[in-house]
This record gives sequence, C-alpha cells and structure tokens, in this order.
Amino acid sequence: MPHNLRLVEGHKSLAVCELVGRIDALNSSALKKELAAFVDQNKPRLIIQAQELEFIAACGLNVLLDFAQKARSRKGGMKFVAPNSNVQRILDLVMFSHLFDVLDSEQAAIAAFTGPA
Repeated sequence: MPHNLRLVEGHKSLAVCELVGRIDALNSSALKKELAAFVDQNKPRLIIQAQELEFIAACGLNVLLDFAQKARSRKGGMKFVAPNSNVQRILDLVMFSHLFDVLDSEQAAIAAFTGPA
C-alpha cells in the first residue's frame, strides 16, 4: 500500500497521510477514495508525510490538489512534511510548493494547524 492514513491523537479533524514509494496511475485512485471519505467525514486538515515518497505522478498531484480544494472549502488545508529532493523538485516544477506549506517535521505541521503547544 503506498499510503497510510491515521488520525492525530487529540485532534479529531487532523490526520497524517504517510506516502511511501510511488503515487501513480496504478494507485492514485485508492488514495483519492480514502481522502474523499476523510474530508466527507468533516476532517479537512491533512499532513502529507512525504519522507518515504520516491515519486508522485501528475495523477497523484491531482488527487492532492482536489483534496486541498475541498478541505479549504471546509476551513481546512494541507501541509507537506519533509519531501526528499526528487519530490521537492516535482512540487517546485508544478508550483505546488507555492500552494502548500512544506515543513521539516510532523510536529511543525501540527503546530501550524493548531498553534504552538
């Protein structure tokens, strides 16, 4: 499985999606379905943990952009955490790094959503 979605303890509307390996045409629809269900449950804040993500294709970027648009319409959003240099290059190339915060740690992303502890 290229992703794992888990709720952040103590924050019922915040989750972390750990992306691993590749997000491409073979698996992006499963990610889209899971993220759609998540935002439909009124959990519109998502942290993308990208440390182990090796590659993301355009279809995967579209899934994330779709989620972000739905989340923003519900007063939520999305933050990226620690993408490797290859993924960061892709995010920069398609200007995603201008649309979403890219942070160094999951704790920093949680704090960006909830305020400092």
